[in-house]
Amino acid sequence: MKIPLLFTYRNFRTGETISFKNKSSQLLFILSGKIITLTNSANHTYICAGQFTFISPHYIPKCKSLETSSILTVEISSVSQLQKVFPLDILKKECIHITKYQIQPYPINKETEYFLYYIKSCIKNDIIGDSFNEWKLAELFLYLKKYYTLKDIAHLFFPIINYTFDFHSFILSNYKKVKSVNEFATLAHCSLSTFKRKFLENMHAPPGKWMTEKKKADILNELHNGGKKFIEISEEYNFSSRAHFSFFCKKHFGKSPQTLRNEYKFFKQPSLKKQL
Repeated sequence: MKIPLLFTYRNFRTGETISFKNKSSQLLFILSGKIITLTNSANHTYICAGQFTFISPHYIPKCKSLETSSILTVEISSVSQLQKVFPLDILKKECIHITKYQIQPYPINKETEYFLYYIKSCIKNDIIGDSFNEWKLAELFLYLKKYYTLKDIAHLFFPIINYTFDFHSFILSNYKKVKSVNEFATLAHCSLSTFKRKFLENMHAPPGKWMTEKKKADILNELHNGGKKFIEISEEYNFSSRAHFSFFCKKHFGKSPQTLRNEYKFFKQPSLKKQL
């Protein structure tokens, strides 16, 4: 059975797009070549050979190789991976001073470069064992701790340090904002498999089923007890249109939003209650 690696190595052609959609956050070490980050804003960053950075799909959905590039990546799916080496409370304090995050490349020093080429050789020659991920990730963090300041480390890993959260609270605060489990995993800065596992541990149900049932209960409550317009409910629960909201109600309740609201108002009438 092949052991899944946190470390991966790949060559990219000139003009090739590197997508991070539905992936965990990761460190990118550019061994040769040059890439550019692609975002929805005009703030693009060039990362050249001999440099590295940290990519969070929440901020950087993809990059583009500007020339033939060799890249070694390291998956960092949770802030708990940092805690074993770095003082998280101090890193959080450093993050307070970052008012506007922007990705930044850092130089790869010689010692770290030797380590990266060793990892590359291990991957290419399939020289790995059960503890490879744990040992080599810990070793990489020791290089970062020795050769970079805590301020550098805090800025580098800001996307996951700043978004450290209680998972249960995070789910309840954000489930209305997303349309799919994939979007939810990306928002949580973790891989889809990690998100599903954490979700099941915390919410005791698969994410897709929980999101549907929660949305059904909340919408029914809004229709029965709230005075919101249908368009307001539709927007709050991230439906693409009023028609999509109506389709959801008919699919899960067998009736349109208007019918559901009218029926509830009818049964709430005082005179009807007395008759019942």
